This record gives sequence, C-alpha cells and structure tokens, in this order.
Amino acid sequence: MALTKCRECGEQISSSAKACPSCGKPAPKGFLGGGCNKGCALVLLVVFAFAYVAGPSGNRSPAPTPPPPSQRQQPKQPASLGYKLASIDAGRRLPANDPAIGKYESLLRELAGLYAENDAAISDITVKSRDILREKGVEQKLLPMMEAMAAVMRPHKAENQKYAEYLAAYATLRSKGKSHEEAVAGVSAVLDALIGK
Repeated sequence: MALTKCRECGEQISSSAKACPSCGKPAPKGFLGGGCNKGCALVLLVVFAFAYVAGPSGNRSPAPTPPPPSQRQQPKQPASLGYKLASIDAGRRLPANDPAIGKYESLLRELAGLYAENDAAISDITVKSRDILREKGVEQKLLPMMEAMAAVMRPHKAENQKYAEYLAAYATLRSKGKSHEEAVAGVSAVLDALIGK
C-alpha cells in the first residue's frame, strides 16, 4: 500500500483508505480522483501511445504524388522473335530500333507463309540448326540461312512443305564441308526434283 496526501487536510493516508482518518473526507476514487479506474488509465495510455507512434500531425509529410504518365515506367513488352534472332546473330542485345530486327521479322513472316511451320517454330528450328552446325565446327549466321530457305521455296509455291526438313538438308550439306552457296544449291536441287519447277 502506498501513502498519499489527503486533498482536504494534507495528512498522509493509505491509498486504499475509503476516507481520511483525520478529517473524514472521502478519498478520491481511482486514478485522477474522478471515479476513473484502471480501465480508464489503460485507454488513456493506449491513446497517448498511438499519438506518439503516429507522430504529431503537423510534422507529417504529404503522400508522394505519382509521376506524370510520360515519366511512369511502362511495363516491358515481350521481345519480338525478330529482336531475339537479331540479338542472337549479333551476339549481344540490340537496341530496340536496330534496323536488323525488321529484316528478321519480315523474313519470319515470309517463311511462315511459305512453309507449314509458324514463325515461332521457324525461329526455334533456325537457332537449333545453327547450334548443331557450331557443334560440328561450322560457323553460320541465322539471317543467311533464313534468306536461303526463303529463296529456295519462293519459286515453287508448294504447300505443306516443312521448313525443318529443308533446313536439315542444308545443315547436313554444310556439316559435310559444303559452302553456304553449295548447300543452298543442293537444297534447291532436291526441291526441284521433288516438286519440279
């Protein structure tokens, strides 16, 4: 038990006493003497703690304003197949406006129109063929292979021809020591024999 002073006479009294033994004045009830109990004190403590954590309202900085639409980072668009092929052939990432990208995209569209495969399959087949040639010690860029496959099929306008088969014939001839031009001529001769002119 703690001792406190009586508000009326100033004598020391027990904090649990109901009245002052000297003057008879009833002791204040609970915290702050206004009938407030421990629950009131707890509520006040929580309010003050929240105010302290939140900080004074005058010192709060305003919420940052979002940048104007012209400065917002736009979501990245997936790279086109033409961009990927041009970057693979160059051996590095190319700027998005590199003119080579347009050549690859145009060739992919043409090849997809000439052969049974779509542009994604043509792209994959071309890269895989180039990788197989590399394993056999033959360095070959993608663009000349694609241009050659378009050139051999253009005059024939044959339907349902497989790009993969003609590119495989080209890669076989190249891996057997034929030059690019000789391999293209060989594929063209095979196509002439199969389809005719």
